[in-house]
Amino acid sequence: EHVSTTYSGLVAEHRELCEEVTRMRGSLKAAKLQREREQRDIMEREGALVTQISEAREILKARNHAVSVALAREQICKEKLRASEATAAEAQTSMRESQARFEKYAKLSEKYIKKLKKKLAQTRQEV
Repeated sequence: EHVSTTYSGLVAEHRELCEEVTRMRGSLKAAKLQREREQRDIMEREGALVTQISEAREILKARNHAVSVALAREQICKEKLRASEATAAEAQTSMRESQARFEKYAKLSEKYIKKLKKKLAQTRQEV
């Protein structure tokens, strides 16, 4: 009877151990599935982040290009402005020179007209 009791106890203990091993296997399997889900989630988030980074790089490239184009246009406008300022200065100088020549010729014309009037007056007196 002692052997029977010991055997029954061992069988019961064996059954409990088997149940515990089964529970542990289930827990281990659930933990493994959870870890796989988490890894998939992480990989999906990483993929989304890589996509966002690529899109951000493309946006930065486009913006940098736009800035370069704007700077080039600004430089062209500055050069055109300098050229037009130089042309305006040349035109102003030319206008001043023309004005000076005009005034000089006007004075000469006035002198010539006075001389002609004097000659005309002398000629009338002589006649």
